[in-house]
Amino acid sequence: MFLILTCSLTEASASEKIGVLYSYKNVETYENNDIIGFQQLWKSFLETFEGANLDYQFLCNITPETKRTDLDVNIIFFPLAIDLDQNEYVFLKDFLNSGGKLVISPGIGSISENLKNFLSEQGIE
Repeated sequence: MFLILTCSLTEASASEKIGVLYSYKNVETYENNDIIGFQQLWKSFLETFEGANLDYQFLCNITPETKRTDLDVNIIFFPLAIDLDQNEYVFLKDFLNSGGKLVISPGIGSISENLKNFLSEQGIE
């Protein structure tokens, strides 16, 4: 099942770069909850994504100073999502409010309260 906010990846033009959010908080939550296989899932995701010949850049280490203008993307894809940290929460909210597009695909395991709150604010229950 995919949760899609605002757009789909098919809306990205061939020349448009897609941001791929690699959330350290998300990885940590997998590990803390003994959910086996994040790295294998990530590897499979990357192989599939790279096979689609899309131009992308990884987004990680989001800080309070990270601004949309710092990035060369209008679409962010957050794969295997079950959690995000507060900096990512605020950044993604601001990104959407400034016209950015976001696609979230759920991961394995329970979704954190922080991610549930973020999705709820975007009208996804």
